[in-house]
Amino acid sequence: MQDWQDVPEGHTLHKAVLKQTPLLVGAQIRASSPQQRFPASTRLDRARISAIDAFGKHLFYRFDKRGRTAWLHVHLGLAGRFDFFRKQPPPAPRPSVRLRMAGPVHTVDLRGPLICEVVDQARREALIDRLGPDPIRPRSRATRFAARLARTRIPIGAMLLDQSVIAGVGNVYRAELLYLARIDPRRASNAISRAEVATIWQLARRLMRAGVLDGRILTTKYGDLAPLHAGQRTYAYKQHRCARCGGPIDHAKLAGRPCYYCPRCQT
Repeated sequence: MQDWQDVPEGHTLHKAVLKQTPLLVGAQIRASSPQQRFPASTRLDRARISAIDAFGKHLFYRFDKRGRTAWLHVHLGLAGRFDFFRKQPPPAPRPSVRLRMAGPVHTVDLRGPLICEVVDQARREALIDRLGPDPIRPRSRATRFAARLARTRIPIGAMLLDQSVIAGVGNVYRAELLYLARIDPRRASNAISRAEVATIWQLARRLMRAGVLDGRILTTKYGDLAPLHAGQRTYAYKQHRCARCGGPIDHAKLAGRPCYYCPRCQT
């Protein structure tokens, strides 16, 4: 099978919140753009970070300065990542650093994000309102998710990548959720039963929250089957054989990405 590269999924951003909150929240930040591609960093310089939150694949940092609030909005995209430093002064930034956030003790560098922008409260709320429910967030419910599926014949494998339908699910979790639920990714969304929708949602909550704790996608540890071989981290995604029937894993291109599935078990 062809090797495909995928965007970080929702667990990566929620893990970033857990890691960065004790390092940055409450600290006055020296913000700079070593790459000089983010001039808005001057608006954040010498401001205090009071909160960091994640919605799906989006990160929001609240900066407070002289009674005014601004939000840093980050989407990692395909190549974005964070680097962390404790020593002071931190090392010279790499050429790819879009934003450096240096506190009194810790420094966080953001490299190669798809989106790095300063937004106001109204813009932040508008961005969040466009997202579907995030299975990782504790108060999130499946009601909107189920309603969107019931109104369309678009294949379920495509709908799971639509961030306005369900936030945070990417190509890996999509394949794993449908494999464990035994649902063919090509099936029309409005043909998915209520029980199956509930199963997808509960699997998403369980597997993606586990991904936050593990810091990686590891569905075989939390799925309903034993791994096919030692060290196997997924059941269907980029696998060759099905853990249930032993048949070959295939893939269908849905929403521009390959969705891996078992033709025998996911009927």
